Amino acid sequence: MALTKSHNRMIDGSTLNAVDYGAVANGDTNQQPAIQAAINSTYGNEVSTGNTIDFGRGVFKTSATIEINNSAQTYNVDNITLQGAGRQSTVIDASASTSGSGIELVKGIFNHVSDLTVLNATTSGINLESVSNTFACNRNSFDKVQVKSSGSDGFAFERSYLGKVSGCNSEENALNGFYHNFEIHTSWMLDQNYGRLNGTADPSAPTFKTGAGFKSDFNVYSAYVANAADENRYGYHILGNRGVSFVSNGAEFNARSGFFFESGVSYEANWVAGMGNTCGGNN
Repeated sequence: MALTKSHNRMIDGSTLNAVDYGAVANGDTNQQPAIQAAINSTYGNEVSTGNTIDFGRGVFKTSATIEINNSAQTYNVDNITLQGAGRQSTVIDASASTSGSGIELVKGIFNHVSDLTVLNATTSGINLESVSNTFACNRNSFDKVQVKSSGSDGFAFERSYLGKVSGCNSEENALNGFYHNFEIHTSWMLDQNYGRLNGTADPSAPTFKTGAGFKSDFNVYSAYVANAADENRYGYHILGNRGVSFVSNGAEFNARSGFFFESGVSYEANWVAGMGNTCGGNN
């Protein structure tokens, strides 16, 4: 028995298991319908929504996006956690999909993804979807998640605030490792993450890549702390940012620069502070 988060109502079972909904971690057949059924079972009402979905160990092959979707509800779909058994132990392999992200939080609020790997998504590995940038996803977090070999960005964030990415890896994706798009983002913490080998081969230097470990088009009141970005085009590509701090980050062996603060006609980086950051071996 467990108490709900705010209403002191007793409910049975504080954790669900995707296997109980028919998911089989055999690395073969499509497991998205079973995983989605487990997530959908957590949708209740304003009082009862929310639970942890435990994936256990193994490779879960998917041919469609796994969603936590708040867009069709009349209440906030929050307090839902997708919990793996470790980045090497729980793998979401989206290679059978022909479109979309591996995992997507649609108008996400207070959701969490932890301890798993997402591979081979058609677009982004993990996406915070704001629905045509009309809603700011907020208070979502990602912890010890690895994303590799996505068709666009590893982690893609659209119009969001009060988010956290901690201890995550984003490597060998077609565009960028961690990307905050051109819509406004506020109050983000990115700490102890690693962005490596993101982008496609650079025609002018084929041993290097064309993307960034961390790219931010528009972010305010946010912090990058103790991250690392290696072997991308840029370690950190920062455009229209305001009041953003960089503390004890590293950037090595990138094709162009470790930290690139870009200014243009419609964007510029203002009130950006840095302390204890390291650049080495960048081209």
